[in-house]
Amino acid sequence: MTAIAIQNYGNNSYMIRQPFDFAERTGKIAFDVDAFSPSALATYIEIDLTEDPVPAPTFREFQNYEAGPAPRNGLMLKWNDNCVSNGGLITLNNVMLYTNYAPSILTPVGGTACVATRIGSMNHFEIQVSQQHLDIYGSDYSTDNGQSFPTVRRMYSADFSLPFTRGYIHVSARNHATVKYGFGPDGIYHWDNIGFDGPVLSGGRAYEIPDNTTAGSYNSQSIRNLGYMLLDGTSGKPAGIYDPVNRLDPFQFQGVDVQGMATARLSLNAYFNTITHVANATWGLAFRFNGAAWRNRFLTPTEVQAINTAGSAGNAALLLDVPLADLGPGLNTLEMLPLNAPMDYPPVVANIDLTLSPDAVPPTAPTNLRIRF
Repeated sequence: MTAIAIQNYGNNSYMIRQPFDFAERTGKIAFDVDAFSPSALATYIEIDLTEDPVPAPTFREFQNYEAGPAPRNGLMLKWNDNCVSNGGLITLNNVMLYTNYAPSILTPVGGTACVATRIGSMNHFEIQVSQQHLDIYGSDYSTDNGQSFPTVRRMYSADFSLPFTRGYIHVSARNHATVKYGFGPDGIYHWDNIGFDGPVLSGGRAYEIPDNTTAGSYNSQSIRNLGYMLLDGTSGKPAGIYDPVNRLDPFQFQGVDVQGMATARLSLNAYFNTITHVANATWGLAFRFNGAAWRNRFLTPTEVQAINTAGSAGNAALLLDVPLADLGPGLNTLEMLPLNAPMDYPPVVANIDLTLSPDAVPPTAPTNLRIRF
């Protein structure tokens, strides 16, 4: 069960760490969910496929809909078209394709079809995707608590040129602004039987930094800070990581196992103030593990262009290469600082993962893989 309550484009996103490989074939993703959406201005479900293992991607279709970090290469599928304003029917809205951060809206082949939904009753969906084509199938809602489903029908088809053949599946629940538009405080969805086919790839290892949980207030409302603020020492406070009021000790990755691994990367969401500034390629993040040498990661030209684009609100999903020699077994500490970024509203980082990968090995024969929450 996922409950999404945050206002102003909230996104609960859950990435499956096992890669989905559909090279030279049509791969299938399947899942069950109660897909009811009262309006695109309320809550709705989304499935995203990104080439990089970046957290919480969004589609940023136009202006501020929906603000957040866009993927470098990705496919964004959102079920929030209510089929002539009928809250009991749902289909795909604009499907977004991202190629090197450049967005495009796919043109469906043969129109779209709707399926019946009901609050608390599961629908079954199947996504078939290759590098050249996309088909999405769905059923009407189940009348026996998901034990059986009506026959699926094709809801959406499109042709495209997808710039990757291996990626990561994100299961997402969104809240556009339910309170603002009178749809209540939150949206609740129930998911089941999430899985996909294809080769079972030799997995790496991943370690997470917990969300910030510091309480605060904004406009007399209680809030909770999920990210961490980074200061560079030029704003009257010492450089370091903040909660955002208090300076914190370095992040800690627990129980890291580097044996047999060949590469390491940090993935995270970052915010830079591009509301009143224009980003450039001198902006970035500095980081170091275990008190070793500082590593500088500057924004690439395409990342600069992406976060300067209207609607980004300064958000980026970043990958940072980590020298494996900087890591050790067990506890690893991580310090982070901003590089040349404006301090009138300092940078913020969130959803920080450390991912280790082994040397490439041939995949095993295709089999079915099921991921259960």
